[in-house]
Amino acid sequence: MDPVPEQFARRMDEVFGDRGRDWVANLPSLIEQCEDRWGLTVGAPFDLSYNCVAPAVRRDGSEVVLKVGVPHPELKTEIAATQGLLFIPYGVAVDHFQHLVYAKPEATPAERHAMWQEMERMYLPWRDYGDLPHVADGGFWQFQRHIYLSPFYYI
Repeated sequence: MDPVPEQFARRMDEVFGDRGRDWVANLPSLIEQCEDRWGLTVGAPFDLSYNCVAPAVRRDGSEVVLKVGVPHPELKTEIAATQGLLFIPYGVAVDHFQHLVYAKPEATPAERHAMWQEMERMYLPWRDYGDLPHVADGGFWQFQRHIYLSPFYYI
């Protein structure tokens, strides 16, 4: 994103002062760092308000959105809220999986892996483990120690 739109740069200056000016000056470099770190190709930003939000494509071709902003308390709250929202489908998948396992305690390891794969298809369809053998075969649930020690922990 070069150059930064003038109206956006002015808004960052008005709202954040020196921090905003410094952030805008570093924005092209910040976007480049994001591209390198996450293997993105970032497109032209959407209409800018108080953050830089732009479409991006990952190395695998999947489309995502990159959002970066001047660090401030409201942005940190938004990040925490987003992380909480992203946990919900995973927590539901774990809970549903545990119900299935406890309804069929005689399930073989292969059957349990198949149960987990069904939960991922239902609640976490964006997950792609590539060629990682154990997790691609339905073994991701085994990383959750509490499933063994404290069943239904998320409830």
